[in-house]
Amino acid sequence: HVPPHRHRGGAHRRLEHTTGRTGQEKSMAYKVAVLMGSPNDGEKMAPVAETLERYGVEADVRVMSAHRSPALVARFVTGARDAGYSAIICGAGMAAHLAGAAAAHTTLPVIGIPLSGGAINGWDSLLATVQMPRGIPVATVAVDGAMNAALLVVQMLAVNDPELVQALEEHRAEMVPRWRKADRRKRPRLATEMPILSSLSRPSSAICSGVATSDSSEW
Repeated sequence: HVPPHRHRGGAHRRLEHTTGRTGQEKSMAYKVAVLMGSPNDGEKMAPVAETLERYGVEADVRVMSAHRSPALVARFVTGARDAGYSAIICGAGMAAHLAGAAAAHTTLPVIGIPLSGGAINGWDSLLATVQMPRGIPVATVAVDGAMNAALLVVQMLAVNDPELVQALEEHRAEMVPRWRKADRRKRPRLATEMPILSSLSRPSSAICSGVATSDSSEW
């Protein structure tokens, strides 16, 4: 038995509540199982728990192998819904069958993260994770795409949770200033090295008139 390492975040936030006949509110936090095929995958999988924590979602991080401990995987995943899990995220490398093995034993959403490494550096794990047979889906993110796997789960949970919707929208909004800053910093150098980018980056009205605008802060 591998002891779980739990990551709890945002405990003060009520993610879901129901009102009983007595009028008493009951809070219930979302819980997501995060399975990795090897303890060596910890660093690559770390963004999963970190991202879930940001949104107040509990991550129960476990180490299980579809090949070395198949009975453990089957037992855990089969009971996952009754144990209160909302989704399962699986990360594995090389012959990455962990997500597929999990999906075969549950109707909970399963998200697969192909991990890099081995002789062909992630191509094998990508194909092993994404090429599932009809009827047993695994939502597969990019190689080493741990953060996106967590965000995908949060988006699923947000379907009926306005608080999570707001948190996701705020996260998206936080990206914009950083990218604008990077754009302003890089644009002069790129325009010098590749003049065509300078004309393409101007507003269409300026291109048509042949006059560049002096202030691009609003577009």
